[in-house]
Amino acid sequence: MVLSTTFRSNEIGKTGQMEEELTGLIKSGRLDGKEIFAMGNLIFVAEMDVILKKNNKIVEAIVDNDPTKAGKKECGGEAYSIITVGDFVKRKNEKTAIIIFSIRFWREMADQMMSLGFVENVDLFVLEALTLEKKIGYVKRGAELYSRLCDKYGETIFPVIFYGPIGDNYFFSLFLKEYLKKNNILSAVFLGDKTAEKIINLFSFSPYEEINRDELLAMEFFYMFSDKAESRLKILQVWEFCFHFNRSRIRFDRRFSFIDTYRHYIFGLEKGTRPCQPCFDANEERLSDLFLGLALQKGKTVILAPYAYSIDIHPKTDFWIELAKGLEQKGYSIAVNIDPEREENFIPSAKAISFGLNESVPVLEYAGVFIGMRSGFCDVISSAHCKKAALYPKVDLSVIDYDRHRNDMEFSSFSRMELSEDFYEFEFENRDETTYWTELASSILNSMFSEKV
Repeated sequence: MVLSTTFRSNEIGKTGQMEEELTGLIKSGRLDGKEIFAMGNLIFVAEMDVILKKNNKIVEAIVDNDPTKAGKKECGGEAYSIITVGDFVKRKNEKTAIIIFSIRFWREMADQMMSLGFVENVDLFVLEALTLEKKIGYVKRGAELYSRLCDKYGETIFPVIFYGPIGDNYFFSLFLKEYLKKNNILSAVFLGDKTAEKIINLFSFSPYEEINRDELLAMEFFYMFSDKAESRLKILQVWEFCFHFNRSRIRFDRRFSFIDTYRHYIFGLEKGTRPCQPCFDANEERLSDLFLGLALQKGKTVILAPYAYSIDIHPKTDFWIELAKGLEQKGYSIAVNIDPEREENFIPSAKAISFGLNESVPVLEYAGVFIGMRSGFCDVISSAHCKKAALYPKVDLSVIDYDRHRNDMEFSSFSRMELSEDFYEFEFENRDETTYWTELASSILNSMFSEKV
């Protein structure tokens, strides 16, 4: 089995409008007796599937234009079949219906399905389509929210909006204080969802206001359509779909690393501006109790992090089990960093461990070793003084995928970004051969530890 995207807290609960629209569609009866297929992000489709199952319906398969994604993928503890458009056409019959849920590419997908004979609102359904009327509504709602914030915090308010995965918000935060200082901004208020709140608290940004996904979208549209907002609001806009520019022109330009896009593009800061790291909560008593409770050794524990939601291709479970065995032979105890509600500890000899971002660096330093998939969590713990390694999927940079979240070593290497010079970094390929994964585990062990396996 290949590990793949699993639910994370920042993805769940984004889709309240989707739930309302899908529930209405189910109640209309137009899905009765249909074989339901879906197009869109795996995480969104999985959340949609939860709603369908409550109504005795399921997603038969996910249709994807990228043939390399075909196969079985896991999300939220469920396995989903991903099929190509060609295979979908072969399976199409009078009972077939397809639901599209892709905020960014819904129009292109709908046009594609209509060219294959589907009829909108008959056997083709689009959720959360951003119509002109909705966009105008978002602008108005954004203006109202901005006005309410001004009433609460004063006319000189400067909203700073966080949105997206942990890694993006972390990079956003690294340069935020310098940006505010450079622009003499004294009245910032920080807005974000539950995931952003973790990073906001880590950096001690205050005051903080929680806003939901629709309010975030509203502020984005207000930002685009209001000259006043442009000079009185900062938003993490580089990856957001509302801002129509060629992201790949930035992401695939080899002059830039991932952190450069924040330092220069988002904040306009000079080359050489150093990131401002947060302070972590190093509670020795708490750390001692945590490790004693799990029978883990101080300084001789390896914390493994096999999950990363921004990466489609993961090493096989056998790789992690083989790696854990090798580490145990070297005298290390093994823990797996997981969200116990949504992720599985598939390593028999390992203990499941969970901790907050505010104590992540102290936990790793107490443990001694960290090995994980390249994720936003790796960015957060990059300053930890311990032996640490990150695994990157090897990608073909000659093929530009406009929807790709770049996580390759060239773009997000810690040494290139000048975040850490002591991160061991390894690339892996998408292979089925058992010997390949065994050799990769052995290579990591030999590189990180002087003793032979």
